Amino acid sequence: MEEEHRPGVLRLIIYLIIASALTGSLAGWVNASGARMWTSQLVHPDWVPGFSVQILAWAILIHLNMVSLWLVERSQSPRVRLFGQLLVLTVIATQILRIVAFFATENVQLGFVLSLAIWVFNLFAIGLVGKISRPAGFVLWPAFVMLSGGLIINFELMRLNPLL
Repeated sequence: MEEEHRPGVLRLIIYLIIASALTGSLAGWVNASGARMWTSQLVHPDWVPGFSVQILAWAILIHLNMVSLWLVERSQSPRVRLFGQLLVLTVIATQILRIVAFFATENVQLGFVLSLAIWVFNLFAIGLVGKISRPAGFVLWPAFVMLSGGLIINFELMRLNPLL
């Protein structure tokens, strides 16, 4: 991709606005659907952060993924760039799917299984994205750390609420 045709800062800003809209929409849906009340009734360890902190962490995670998408789009090879874009978009889509499935079904076991599958996929995707664009791969690591924390929380919820 020639230098003058690379995605600029305006595209990054648009991606960040989309990430904010996604996060806000999902948080609003969780509140409006009553799923937040369901989660407050679950047995959870004392160290689990509150709902607002979890939403903030999820917002940061999605924003980091969008920055990674933008960085992949700035890589050189068109074929490799398309593969990287698809990987990052799949990472984002799977994370959204997990949130929707967990709160829509109110099933802690499903939430853990999806979190584990997404964690494994993200590990694989980070390696491939890092080969396509080293900066994009680096940006995905902090998001992966947050995703790992979410996996631990989901495991604890599943362990402490076996019948839900």
